[in-house]
This record gives sequence, structure tokens and C-alpha cells, in this order.
Amino acid sequence: MTASSTTNIGTMIDKPKKRIHPEDLRLCSAALNHRWSKRELPHVIAPDVPIFVCCTLMLPWVLARVLGLHSIEGALETTKYMTRATLLHHVRSMIKFVERPTMVYTEKDIAVDGILVAGLQFEAYAKMEEYIGLEQHSKEIVQVEIETLDGGQATVAAYGYIWNQSPSFLTSERWTLVDLMRNSTYKLGQESTSMMDP
Repeated sequence: MTASSTTNIGTMIDKPKKRIHPEDLRLCSAALNHRWSKRELPHVIAPDVPIFVCCTLMLPWVLARVLGLHSIEGALETTKYMTRATLLHHVRSMIKFVERPTMVYTEKDIAVDGILVAGLQFEAYAKMEEYIGLEQHSKEIVQVEIETLDGGQATVAAYGYIWNQSPSFLTSERWTLVDLMRNSTYKLGQESTSMMDP
């Protein structure tokens, strides 16, 4: 075996992946699997327009911290206002240097998976917008697809926050919710310490 072939084999071996804490999985699963019935839906999405997110606000403990819920129980409470959603013609990306996720428009027939946050009051949505950063994003009405409690599909109008700065500030990195959970910056343990502060 040549030195070059040995190097190639070495680069093919994946680095060990960071373990995800069971509590992180439990909370994210609760958010992703939460559903509203068709009867509940009109009351959940009105009067305040819900928000579609595909950033760190997909993590219930991050959302709870932004909303001022300072406990793990608060993180679990936020999952009742979250459900899995899909937005067409958008892709995920990562903002350089700050390593914050965002999404950008694309003409390609592809979709981005995210979370619809609905049923909150205006003040709560304002806190989310401040966290997202309106100076770097355009606030637009988008149509997202969600699954209802009976297994059906529903289209919901929501606010989406689309990157409006130069693409040069973004990386080509594509990420998933699992990647966020493995990132030590956004781990529940990191957030829970702050959540317990007064």
C-alpha cells in the first residue's frame, strides 16, 4: 500500500461524532412531533401571524431562553407552540464568523425543513425577531406546509426571515437540527445554566 493510498483511506474515516444528550433529544422530539388539529389551527395562527424559523430557535431551550422562560420546564412548555414545517424554494446556510444559521431564497425546486412557532402573543414574536436580527433579514410572508393531528396537510401563512445581505457573508455549509444539537454552543447544558440565572 502506497503512502498516498494510506492518506486517502485516512481522510475517508469519519471523525467521532459528538454524543447528543437524551434530554436534548426528548425536547426536540416533542417539538417536531407536536401537532394541532384542524379545528385548533385557525385559533393558533390568529390573530398574530406565526413565525417560521430554521435557525437555533428550532431548539426549544433556545426559544425558551429568548422568551424569558428560565427553566427546563419552560423549554418543554415552548414545544406546545412548535411544529415541524417545510418551506419551498429556500435553503439553509451559515453566517460566517458568528456561525449563526440563516436561510436564503433559491429558484431550485427544493425545500427547507424548519419549525412553525404559533399561538404566541405579539410581544413574544417581537423577542424572536430581535434574536433573529431584522437588520440582516427581510421579513416576508411565506407559505409553509405542516402536518395536522389527523395526519393531513395544511398550508399556513407565516413570517419568514430571509437573508438580505451579500452572499459573500455566508458559507456553503449545510446543516441539520442534529448538527445544532451537537454544537456545544447550543447544547441544552449550556443554555440551562443561563436559564437558571435570575
